[in-house]
Amino acid sequence: LSGKSKLDYVNDDLPKLSENDSSYKEWRSNNHL
Repeated sequence: LSGKSKLDYVNDDLPKLSENDSSYKEWRSNNHL
């Protein structure tokens, strides 16, 4: 996971983005591992 830059999602090190944020869909996709 760290090789794909996904470890922060698993560790909850990245805060949840607002659904209005332009990056929300990408964050949500990456967060649902």
